[in-house]
Amino acid sequence: MVWWGSGSGLCARPRRQLTLTQGEIEQCLANAPQSDLDIFALPHEPDLSLVQRSVELTRSACLFLGDSGNESALA
Repeated sequence: MVWWGSGSGLCARPRRQLTLTQGEIEQCLANAPQSDLDIFALPHEPDLSLVQRSVELTRSACLFLGDSGNESALA
């Protein structure tokens, strides 16, 4: 398994920017700079309408990740 920290050097990413915002989720998504890929964590019971709006608001490709709750990075 390749962890993000060690595997991130394997992909082409000439520039990277981490943006942190605070406020209502939809306003934050609409005001965030556009990126090539946005990665979001999904709760166990996702709001699928928010998932669809997130793609529209970010104007970017979005990857939504869910966790089964059966794995542990510490194991």
